[in-house]
Amino acid sequence: MKERLFVSTGYYSTLLAAALVMQSESGYRNHLLVTLDRQSREENTRWAYRMYPNWASVNVISHEEYYVDGIHFKPDVEEFYEVVTPFFEMLALIKDTFKSRHYNLYEEGLTSYSQFLKKGCEYKGIFYCLHPHLLNNVKNLLSVPIPASAVKFLLEKASQCYLCPSLRGNKNIIFIGHGGFPNENDNNLIAQEIHAMMSRMSFLGYKILMTKHTRIDSSVTFAENLYNDKSLNLEFIDVNIPLTDILLLKNIEKISFIFGVCSTLLINSELLHNIKAYSIDSALMGDRQNDLIKIQNSFVKNISEIAFP
Repeated sequence: MKERLFVSTGYYSTLLAAALVMQSESGYRNHLLVTLDRQSREENTRWAYRMYPNWASVNVISHEEYYVDGIHFKPDVEEFYEVVTPFFEMLALIKDTFKSRHYNLYEEGLTSYSQFLKKGCEYKGIFYCLHPHLLNNVKNLLSVPIPASAVKFLLEKASQCYLCPSLRGNKNIIFIGHGGFPNENDNNLIAQEIHAMMSRMSFLGYKILMTKHTRIDSSVTFAENLYNDKSLNLEFIDVNIPLTDILLLKNIEKISFIFGVCSTLLINSELLHNIKAYSIDSALMGDRQNDLIKIQNSFVKNISEIAFP
């Protein structure tokens, strides 16, 4: 049996790793290493086995153990046949830590795509992803599709494990919070722009539901300002689910669309759930998120371009 290791950064990349395993399970012993970033160790382990019960091993290490002063983890396997990891910038360190015949990359969200569009990225190999068309013009890169059907199957299975509210009516829209570093979220100008868009949507008769990101809560001040604005037709949803996809899956026919500033879910929503997604322009974002937004908006329409009834 060939030994194969997937390096995951949390719930979403574990989902995609499991989808890849489903396509090529025969002949492999599959291992998972989860590098935590503001998520629960216990919940990530439970999620991993729910996605794929037959992992040969699941190990969880902290963000610091993976990114600070080398990778502080020694696998039981002396040599892998293949190691699959999200980031090219970590590949040299991965090769120093995990002996393997082959090293390939797979997506863990928008950030994974942006690495190939930066100057100086010299990766030549396979990149497994949901949106290979985004990288058709990148030389020496073979972007290979992760089957959306496999991801949908796993999300459907996972939805049996979590309780979600059943939305009323069919004019619901969901604001998707964005991840990233905390200083990218606590920004008053961005908050004002989102607030203005919510006011417009409320005026048009939509019921707005707001979720939190799985890694970062919204600014307390921002949330309070929204809560105190009685003109908004707004409801905060606090559900204990690993991915907002599960909420969408359970309410597909009741959601008109989702919207947000920058999120992987915006580019996945129509592919995985057949729910439209729109982006909001923001005048002030960091360079890092501007790179992500450029990729996202290459095929996610801006909400200001939509002629609402």
